[in-house]
This record gives sequence, C-alpha cells and structure tokens, in this order.
Amino acid sequence: MKEKQMYVYLNSEPGLYTVGHYDPKGNWIAESDHNSSGDAAMRVHYLNGGRESIRDVAKRVGMKVTESSAELDSLTGKRLNNEE
Repeated sequence: MKEKQMYVYLNSEPGLYTVGHYDPKGNWIAESDHNSSGDAAMRVHYLNGGRESIRDVAKRVGMKVTESSAELDSLTGKRLNNEE
C-alpha cells in the first residue's frame, strides 16, 4: 500500500520558506518556495487536501482584499464569511 506523502514547509533561509515532503528514505523533496510563512502554509494546506478559499485565490492573483470584500462577493455570489 502506497503511503500518502504529507507536505510541510521549513524556513530554508532568512525570508524564504520552502514547501515539500520527505520521501520514504528521508530525502527532502522541494515543491515550491515562498516569501512568507503564511503563503507557504496556504500551499501546504492545499497540497495536503485542503480547499483554497476564495479570499486566498484573490490574494494569490493580486486582487486587493478588503474587509467588506464586496467585489469578491459579486464575482462569486458568496459571502466570504459564510463560504463553507
């Protein structure tokens, strides 16, 4: 039976967070690099089967996300606070 790999991130150098996983022999396999721990954590969450929120997608593509997020609500038809 194949084990599911679990992604993690580590602070690989100052200001750089690397997402990846360890293979069965303990070797580090890098997947992506990020400038913030928050971005790395979002990527880990997604790779481990989590769902990317509409707010996260908007930030990733460079949309300014405000507390009201009216523009996102109009695009998705969903309130960000009730997206689940």
